[in-house]
Amino acid sequence: ILALTLPQPHFYFFTLSGTAAMSEFDLSHKLAQFLDRHLVVRMLTSLKALNVYNEKDMLKSIYEVLEPTQLWDAKFSVYMEMSGITDAAKLPAGMLKAREEFEDEQSNPSQDAQEVVALLQNEDVVRKIQERSFKGELAEELKEFGFKPEMLDALSSLAKDSFESGQYEQANLLLYNRRLLKDDEGSWQALWGQLVCTIMSDELGVSEEADKLSQREETLELIGKLLPARASMSHLQRLQNLTWLMHWSLFVFFDKEKDPASLSQVLEKFMQSAENLSALQTAAPHLLRYVVAAGIISRMPSDKSLRHLITVVKNEASSYSDPLTKLLISLYEDFDFSAAHAHLADCSKVCDVDVFLNPFKDVLIDNARRMIYTVYCRIHNSVSISSVAESLGTSEVEAEKWIVNLVRESTLDARISDDGTSVLMTRPSPSTYEQVIQKTQRIVIKTRYLRDNVDRSASSRRHHGRS
Repeated sequence: ILALTLPQPHFYFFTLSGTAAMSEFDLSHKLAQFLDRHLVVRMLTSLKALNVYNEKDMLKSIYEVLEPTQLWDAKFSVYMEMSGITDAAKLPAGMLKAREEFEDEQSNPSQDAQEVVALLQNEDVVRKIQERSFKGELAEELKEFGFKPEMLDALSSLAKDSFESGQYEQANLLLYNRRLLKDDEGSWQALWGQLVCTIMSDELGVSEEADKLSQREETLELIGKLLPARASMSHLQRLQNLTWLMHWSLFVFFDKEKDPASLSQVLEKFMQSAENLSALQTAAPHLLRYVVAAGIISRMPSDKSLRHLITVVKNEASSYSDPLTKLLISLYEDFDFSAAHAHLADCSKVCDVDVFLNPFKDVLIDNARRMIYTVYCRIHNSVSISSVAESLGTSEVEAEKWIVNLVRESTLDARISDDGTSVLMTRPSPSTYEQVIQKTQRIVIKTRYLRDNVDRSASSRRHHGRS
């Protein structure tokens, strides 16, 4: 469990049956290797809601992942739905007994656990924590209130039990207090536990959805800042931690409540950090799907970001490719618009089976189509409105409106032809002033280079003359 040890890469045993396209485009098995079991349950539950796989297969897969956990309510619900049982009393006796034993253990915490809970509820301690009116580690400050070192393990155990049983709000608070008490390896693991709690919990004591998103982002950002400073980690451990962090961050960045434009953060986090990019290329090239998708959804924040992304996608083509990466290459490298349209159709299928991209499907497809026609317009003198209408599946009137909006939103300079059948691209020639500037902007450097060559030539002639 997170509160005590970080998860190792793990092959979760769940089976999904579907069409060849579904199996080809679904990354759930690859992603699950780098997720905590609770996050796998969340991912599969979201996948079930997409209705792309057989419902019985989905229920069986979710139960296979749930079975070793203490998420009894979820486990009972899935088992009853899978078995057609309507009365919880008819569940297997072994399941009912196991839940009862776990609840008995939780209702009888150790003496150290009771003491640390009472200590953290002390009004003076609560005030000290809220005001952060302490220097160094909180554990030292609380010795005057009766704090003992063994209470750290008791607090971690309480957090573990709360997390295991799905009490994420309570676990989040306990893990936060564990971090304040002592800055050690347990504190680092508690921070990862908090990240899972903020992802899994829909009610973290805050009223606004924006506040919940903020908590997740702040925890994610804190892990990212502290990770490079952990000198005790080997290179392999650092690689594993970075890979986990990038996978877990998908739940934060691709939250359905997020503004599509904010997905530019994915490009920033995954591509601009050399260490993160190296981890992606080494251990998880499949994450390129989400980097490309984020770029398309956020309309590529800059040409520099686009060029960098294309270079990485090209370099990793032998390790990973899918319709999104192929769309980028066919459009910006090959200028193959037929292939780009074919890949765009497959991008829709990808969104149908991807729990992170599905909420952004409409935006992604619309922006990808805009990208295609923007590039097409830049290298052609005219664009047939009828061909655009056929591609969009709309009338020519709607296609004309769509093109007009595209031209307005881009830097294109175009007009509708007199007969109204096509869009004509205008190529304004540079002004005389711009041409003079372009031709003379390097004249100083060129003059200095010419002078140096003349001086070297004269010096050489003088040298030969003396000889």
